[in-house]
Amino acid sequence: MSGGRGVRASGAKYVVVGLVATAVSLLVFNALVHGPWGLDVLNDSPSKAVVIANCVGMLVSFPATRLWVFDAQPGRSVLGQLIAFLVVNFATMLIPVACLQVTREWFHLHDPVSDNIAANVVGLALGNAARYVAYRRWLFSDLTPAARVRRHRARWRLWTQTRSVTQGSATGRSTAHPDAAPARVPVEG
Repeated sequence: MSGGRGVRASGAKYVVVGLVATAVSLLVFNALVHGPWGLDVLNDSPSKAVVIANCVGMLVSFPATRLWVFDAQPGRSVLGQLIAFLVVNFATMLIPVACLQVTREWFHLHDPVSDNIAANVVGLALGNAARYVAYRRWLFSDLTPAARVRRHRARWRLWTQTRSVTQGSATGRSTAHPDAAPARVPVEG
């Protein structure tokens, strides 16, 4: 998938998968923290409930993200992708946990609406954005690690060349390399 159309298509699919996983996470979180009939077993530990709810959501999102959103590349290790998926998800899970902690500890808001806005609206939106970038860039990229290094080097060369040309036209010399010959500036006469 390359180009704007591929990004839009995978982005739209990612939103659908995210909505399903979010619905699962919301149900689990609210049952654990604000559950009816005395089921609010983690009311005093909402951060633990966020972690548990997100783990359940991950069970839903991994296969759908791998197979449908990013069309898993043949020959890629499922176990390797799963491990990387878990690392990305646990790292980005800190975002909604931090939002929830700020709401509870700094603003002293402990009601269901505040908890859900902090963890499941603001935190989830920020976490999902971070996950999408990580998935697209590293986890489900169709590039091998060596190809990513080559692409990065090519982009770096292009950036430094563009920079030296734009700076060179302003100063009359190139800054690409100390041994480089001065850039030729046309003389108007």
